[in-house]
Amino acid sequence: MGKLFFSDRDLQQIRYANLDGSGVTTLYGPTGLVLPHGVVLDVANGMIYCADADGQRIVRGKLDGSTPLEAIVSSGLGNPWDIDIAITAVPEPSTLWLLGSGAGLLFLTYRSRRNTSKPQTAANTKAVKSVCIGRIDT
Repeated sequence: MGKLFFSDRDLQQIRYANLDGSGVTTLYGPTGLVLPHGVVLDVANGMIYCADADGQRIVRGKLDGSTPLEAIVSSGLGNPWDIDIAITAVPEPSTLWLLGSGAGLLFLTYRSRRNTSKPQTAANTKAVKSVCIGRIDT
């Protein structure tokens, strides 16, 4: 049976439950969290990541709760609200153009070069590509 992972900001906890809502269990918190908001799983590596809004940081811990949370981004953030993992790599070499959104999705737009030994010109540049790198929750 699958699990539903979520943050409980008022209790300052990261929790999980069975898909039918039973078996609610605290994975992390309240120690180490200020105002957890969004969570995302990296199942392949057994990790959970959380945007700790009022803590102004991104934290991670083991999916089984066996390690304390660690801050992996703790400077330059104002109020991180949600989080997602991008699994699509931008090919190299590329010119990164912009980060934009549409239809609730977050896109990274780039242009790849055909031949890196020549200057970047229209003739030496492939078509513009947009890659969906995440979801925007509003």
